[in-house]
Amino acid sequence: MSEKIISAWLSKSGAHAWFDMDGTVKHADKKYPNKFNPAVVGVLLGLKEMAGTGACTDQSPQELASFLAKMLPDNNGSVFTGPSVLEGGHILVNKNKSLDKEFQILTSETAQKEMQATINMFLASWTAISDNPDNWGLLPGVATPVALAEGKYQGVGSVSIWEKGPDMHSPDYHGDYELVLEWVKAQAIALQLLKQTELKEVGNGTLRVVQIGVGKAPFLEQLHQQGAVDLGASLYCGDGKNDIEPMKLVIKYGGIGIAVGNACPELKAIAHIVATGTASDGVVEIFQEAI
Repeated sequence: MSEKIISAWLSKSGAHAWFDMDGTVKHADKKYPNKFNPAVVGVLLGLKEMAGTGACTDQSPQELASFLAKMLPDNNGSVFTGPSVLEGGHILVNKNKSLDKEFQILTSETAQKEMQATINMFLASWTAISDNPDNWGLLPGVATPVALAEGKYQGVGSVSIWEKGPDMHSPDYHGDYELVLEWVKAQAIALQLLKQTELKEVGNGTLRVVQIGVGKAPFLEQLHQQGAVDLGASLYCGDGKNDIEPMKLVIKYGGIGIAVGNACPELKAIAHIVATGTASDGVVEIFQEAI
């Protein structure tokens, strides 16, 4: 059944596949040393010869480019022909452009200023945990260790704050990060911030400061209205709660939804195809035979 669905999608004019990354193509566990099933490389390379391919992820341009360079070291990681939507809609990479060099920041200047003010507030209150080589620290009255994301993991159009603990979509999560969000929100309101920005938990132990109204689904809708992609000829593959709205949107226009085996129940409930394999194992399972 899944092979027929994929084949029918590939037959559409302007077929385009959107892939979430963390938990969909990238494994969170240590099953694979480089965080992906090596067979997924052939699948993605084969797929891009038959359809447009793009990432739709909360990863930063540098983080995604670094991960793809591990997958495809001989061709600079060029597996996505674009367009790609990064940082949950705050970054656009146009067709066939370099992920980490030719991206567009879509976040407004006023929102960026609020984000910087939030970073300053966070750092002023954060205290490093002693004898901690991983640079975790604590906020006043909050037990969950936190850290400001650094280097390639920090956004360029949004702000990421790491929270030490399980992925919030996993069964092991029991509201661990709620006090972190509440603390940051209370302090930001006290400083008259959060006028252009809002706080979102993105599901992998990361609290993000994002521009209000910006997200994967709204930006996919915008690209569709501009004629950059046809969501009716699109396929969306994901795993998390932040993939629900973009998948619903693609399905609304007549496209296809795929959930990998580790996807949250809400995403599996709306997907046309649900893989049994986790992350890239699931991607290989669904696409390998069809392409």
